Amino acid sequence: MDEITDHWGLANGFSHQIVQIYVDRGDEAGGRTTMLEGANAMVHEDWAWEVAISATGEPGAVKAVEAATGETSAKGIEVDGDAEANTITITVSKNVIGPDVGDYRYVIVLGSQDGFGTGKWRDVDETAKTWRLGGGADPSTVDGVDYDPNIVDVLLPEGDQTSMLASYDVGAQQHAVLTGFEMPDVAQQVYGAAVGEVTASTAVVLWSTTVATNASVAAVLADESPSDWSAVAVETPATTNHAYTVTGLEAGRAYWVRIMVEDGEQTLFADLNFTTSNESDVTPPEILNLAADVLSGSSGAMQLKITWYTDEATTETVGLLDAVLQGDEVALKKNHEMIFIPDPPLAAGTYDVTVTAVDASGNSNTSTASFVVDEEDVVVVPEDSDDEDDASDGSCEEGVGVDCPTANTGPSSDVLLGLALLVVLLVVAALVRTRRAEQDMLADEHAVFDDVLDDA
Repeated sequence: MDEITDHWGLANGFSHQIVQIYVDRGDEAGGRTTMLEGANAMVHEDWAWEVAISATGEPGAVKAVEAATGETSAKGIEVDGDAEANTITITVSKNVIGPDVGDYRYVIVLGSQDGFGTGKWRDVDETAKTWRLGGGADPSTVDGVDYDPNIVDVLLPEGDQTSMLASYDVGAQQHAVLTGFEMPDVAQQVYGAAVGEVTASTAVVLWSTTVATNASVAAVLADESPSDWSAVAVETPATTNHAYTVTGLEAGRAYWVRIMVEDGEQTLFADLNFTTSNESDVTPPEILNLAADVLSGSSGAMQLKITWYTDEATTETVGLLDAVLQGDEVALKKNHEMIFIPDPPLAAGTYDVTVTAVDASGNSNTSTASFVVDEEDVVVVPEDSDDEDDASDGSCEEGVGVDCPTANTGPSSDVLLGLALLVVLLVVAALVRTRRAEQDMLADEHAVFDDVLDDA
């Protein structure tokens, strides 16, 4: 920002800005072109948004809005203003904005925040007034709608935001239509390099890259730098989150590991150092609390959640029926969980699941547990058949050698009509009974009143 102030002492550290981010995830269904209330503008149909973030200095006004459902939530959003640096930082969880941030398009707009304004926006009118900005247009005299945007600024790497914001037409009852920008390609980086489990003869190394790619890993004694690292390197699979076990090391020695990633004509690298253990590990890992739970997924499909613990970091391999499920192939963690969707679903009965765990030293262990699939866990999906289709469209005729199935479609229309009439009669009877009771009560009151008059 050109300037950040916090005269109102709002918790997020700034008072006068409202920032909204409209995220276009691509060709997803349910995108909207109407911006949030108070912005008074539209996004181009090619930029229809699936989720919008609205941020102000007031935490209660921070929210995400889903275009498809209109649902709002403040979860997963943090907003912070820094008056010294004149910056507003909005941190949004990928659970809110979506997982493929680099592939999305964005329309980001800013304006003046008004705690009492529509959608927390300060109005922009034709002439500036108290609590109003000028330079726009007053509401239409025909329908009373504000067609000029309350937006003061649009983030545009290219293009003319002035003409874009001025594209509204009050007479034609048209809002301004906005576009935004696409994320630039992310440059390749190597980051988060670290050493995991280290034994007398092995070491686990971890690192990440911004773009999925192969890498090369070379390990040498710390005092023996090679003339050509690539000559002693081993290539790893392409991914963004990398893990590799360096093997064949000597006990009690210091090592230098270099991770190399080719990026065009340049090579990116990260260096790590570690010392191997003096004692060899020959003890297999313990597998504890192995369990398999039968679950029902969001689509109703059967799922098996298999969980277990190990007393040291290990790999993950699960055997179920004739299938082998491979999890981490490098010894990375002690707490393990895998989800398996059997296809076809398992029938009711008792089954065995076997887990194999291998630690960083290559010691392995297995454990087997039984679990039960109950009748109520079995999901029965009826298969479509031509005969059923024929019967359902009325083509089945009795008397031609087949028994036509009787569709169980609930009560007939005659039964429903009879029930409706019965309900009406009961209601009328109740009203008549109530009316008679009221009349009887009034008659009794009149009689009592007459007796009082006679006594008087």
